[in-house]
Amino acid sequence: MKLSDSISIKPSLNDNQRIKGEYKIDNFEKIVRLIQKDHLNARDFKDSRDWLKEKVRIDLKQEIADLNSDEKKISGSVKIKLYLTCQNCLCIVESNLKIPVSIILCKKSKKVIKGYEIWEIYEEKIKLNDLIEELIIISLPLYFKHERSEDCIVYDYEPESDRTKTLPFANLKNQLNNDE
Repeated sequence: MKLSDSISIKPSLNDNQRIKGEYKIDNFEKIVRLIQKDHLNARDFKDSRDWLKEKVRIDLKQEIADLNSDEKKISGSVKIKLYLTCQNCLCIVESNLKIPVSIILCKKSKKVIKGYEIWEIYEEKIKLNDLIEELIIISLPLYFKHERSEDCIVYDYEPESDRTKTLPFANLKNQLNNDE
């Protein structure tokens, strides 16, 4: 299946088929823009375009959720190697994500199926490219950092202990008492 192909929620002859493939990250515009913005904050700016050649591996199965409704079950996994900026040390770090997929595509949610997340879509179909991009984006960590703390170089800041502390409002209480 090509990335430009769509998955329809209507029952058809293509139901119960596997969606397998390897695609380059540069096929996913939203992901590329997101990572490029992330790299702008990094200390070792990732100017190389090599990360755009990394593969997105898709192994999904689509099947009819219910014969009497317009619902499609999508299950499987998406694997991707990304280069994200560590939020502690601002270095670019390689991250391998394996995203488990168990969703039901529908126009309007009618019932809950245990173990599946309901995705309501406006049209009767969704492009495979858009589906994969959304799965990757919602799986990205909000606060990315090195997996092992030993790999992360965090610059600790310790205030000088010899200096006396300046308390800006210390004299305010005395002034208020004197005014009475």
